Amino acid sequence: MIHISFEFKDEAWGGANQFLKSLKNEFIKLGVHTDKLDKASHVLFNSHHNAGIIRRLKTELPHLKFVHRVDGPMKLYNSSQDQRDDLVLFYFRNGANHASAYTQSKLISENIKWNLRINKKKIKALLINARNANAFTGKDGFKGLKILADCLSQEY
Repeated sequence: MIHISFEFKDEAWGGANQFLKSLKNEFIKLGVHTDKLDKASHVLFNSHHNAGIIRRLKTELPHLKFVHRVDGPMKLYNSSQDQRDDLVLFYFRNGANHASAYTQSKLISENIKWNLRINKKKIKALLINARNANAFTGKDGFKGLKILADCLSQEY
């Protein structure tokens, strides 16, 4: 059973709230959700919500598997004056299963179009640009994505 550690709001309240509410409803339909930690085998938590509680639970309940939902886009550094790029590359030596969830927006950026065309079940690398969700837009954006993908596929 899966427990989602998140303080839900009834009204529309940010992407995490909307996404996790939808996910919870799907888990309920599948019969795999529980609101009770003592019935759970897995705990899904959002990247920066209730970090102290999650840390305590990991210590108190080491038999549970904790699944971290990476929330984005977000700024990785604390200071708004920090000019470092929020660019992260994850490498998965043995590959990793992937899943994506998107909003229902009618305007779809090139990176979303690219992701929707992926038909492989496993990925070897994941490149995240956390600072600017509007990067790689239009025809030039698609070309930029192609260059990055080609470089990463040669390297990994």
